[in-house]
Amino acid sequence: MPDAAARPPRGLVAVLAVAAFGYGLMQSLVTPLLPVLREEWDIDASQAAWLVSGFLVAACVATPIAGRLGDMFGRARVLRIVLLCFSVASIGAAFAPAYPHLLAARVVQGIGGAVFPLAFGLARQRLSTARLSGAIGIISSMIAVGSGVGQVAVGPIHDVVGTQGVFAVGAVVVGAATVAVWAVVPGDAAARRLPIDVGGAVLLALWTTLVLVVISEVPRAGWGVGEIAAALVAATAFAVWVAVERRAVVPIVNLQLMTTRPVMYANLLALLFGFILFGGMITLPTFVQAPAEGGYGFSATIQESGLYLLPQTAMFLVISLLASRMHQWPGERVCLVAGAVLATIGQSLLLLLHAEPWQVIVGSMVSGAGVGLVYTHLAVLVVRIVPENESGSASGTNTNIRNIGGSIGAQVTAGVALAVTGAAGYTAVFGILALVGLAAVPVTLLLARAVRP
Repeated sequence: MPDAAARPPRGLVAVLAVAAFGYGLMQSLVTPLLPVLREEWDIDASQAAWLVSGFLVAACVATPIAGRLGDMFGRARVLRIVLLCFSVASIGAAFAPAYPHLLAARVVQGIGGAVFPLAFGLARQRLSTARLSGAIGIISSMIAVGSGVGQVAVGPIHDVVGTQGVFAVGAVVVGAATVAVWAVVPGDAAARRLPIDVGGAVLLALWTTLVLVVISEVPRAGWGVGEIAAALVAATAFAVWVAVERRAVVPIVNLQLMTTRPVMYANLLALLFGFILFGGMITLPTFVQAPAEGGYGFSATIQESGLYLLPQTAMFLVISLLASRMHQWPGERVCLVAGAVLATIGQSLLLLLHAEPWQVIVGSMVSGAGVGLVYTHLAVLVVRIVPENESGSASGTNTNIRNIGGSIGAQVTAGVALAVTGAAGYTAVFGILALVGLAAVPVTLLLARAVRP
């Protein structure tokens, strides 16, 4: 229910959507630039990859923690702090004089991932039930829209203003979103005096970071002593974290809530679709940029490869705009099942037909429609099925799990494409993504059965 003490201000959904768009944009615009950054900054592939991984690690750590702090001390208050940090880091990336400074700025930028649980919580707190589904649908889909726009626009922007100019354009978008949120979103009531689960937050940051480091490094370096040690420490930290969270007065993550069937299925679905979205966003540009002389690929430039992602991005946007009507009919449960089916069909089309540009575009559009349906309606469902005072924490955890799935998907697909040379590698990747989509279908059916209409 909306907060009776605070009527929703005009433009609330718009400014929250712009903030979410800014995060999606900053998340993706580095990926097409990695070859250029390696040359300009004289860094190796591993160092370049950490410009993506460091951002994602910080997002995974910050998202559930900020979501819980928003539940406790006010979502508008915490959102303002998060966006201020995001803006400062984005400016730092635009003016970074050397690689270490750019990496540090990218890590701090990852804090922007906390925009989503805080925005979802604000929407539930301030909007009527009739407006809630459409608002959350638009906000949640903006990560995919922003990521798609980043992939499409980075080439032309780079040609005009160069590498640092690309980061400057992103900083302008994030800065504008920050100013808009401070101007439009009213402040919270006095904060509730509740104990902060410091131990749980530290342990969550530790095991999450180590898990993502292992995911990032093992495909490149294999299971060395460092990787094995990191995995063991992560497992130990996770076990201790579970024990701490069960005893905390206000845990960072409510494990009792997380183990209920609806929330558990929703988190599993987030993991699978994070894998599909990020795995596809890594694979498709590299496939179309591959030299056609090798018997596959289309020799596309960075700018041209972005155009292959444009129809998929358009599907994300259209579905987000239709979210409120689709929530009424056919309903979020049907949309989730349909999304999993469409993602499977789209990836299967890419598996079987990828010799011509139009085939790749059609397959990516169908898959994009499926991803858009799931991203739009899963966030609505998570916010709806948990208590209002848990909405930030629960949606933050769901977003965190989606990011972890994305990290796994990006590493697995990139590793397979490198290990299996030629067209067979990309065929294998498309097959893996189709299987992940197929695995998501029964999960959506279980989720639909576990929640009430």
